[in-house]
Amino acid sequence: MTTDTRRDSLSSYKICRFCLAQGDSLTSIYQKRATKNIIHLPLKILSCVSIEVFPSDKMPTYICSRCKFFMELCYDFKHVCRQADEQILQYVQNATPLSAISWPQSLVKIFRLANNNKIAEVPLMKTVIDGGTTVQVTAQESDSDEEDDENVYNVKIGDGTEDGPNSARVKVVTSADKQEKAKQKRGGKGK
Repeated sequence: MTTDTRRDSLSSYKICRFCLAQGDSLTSIYQKRATKNIIHLPLKILSCVSIEVFPSDKMPTYICSRCKFFMELCYDFKHVCRQADEQILQYVQNATPLSAISWPQSLVKIFRLANNNKIAEVPLMKTVIDGGTTVQVTAQESDSDEEDDENVYNVKIGDGTEDGPNSARVKVVTSADKQEKAKQKRGGKGK
């Protein structure tokens, strides 16, 4: 069998292009219908592992569910890192205040699972505002099932001294969280 013959036959193999697994968990790398406002899997693959995939490249056209899962997580993490980098550059160039990046729920959930459903202790984030006022923020695990997928923070605002009862519990709900909950209430599928 020649090199060209082997290359031509690769596209017919029903194996994962990234780990060479075989089985029922394989899906096509390429979407049949293009959807607007979505980063398609081939672009995520290129971004995460620097492998270009094309339907015409005569390579295996499948990805297993495990590789797809990790590709999505990798892409989400890379997006968090890029947002942080952009904020740092904006701070250096324009003195734009730095703020913690919001983590996608996909990464938060896998992190919780990896840590036996416990949120790792999050260090205190402290910001000093003009005039000496301080804002201290720490994350905490939600104490109700309804808030399980939302970010909950303890916020303490004061004059810079450590004593004082001025703290509040704040639940941060993004528009994506609201849309997802609305879909679930209507019986739609989640992410």
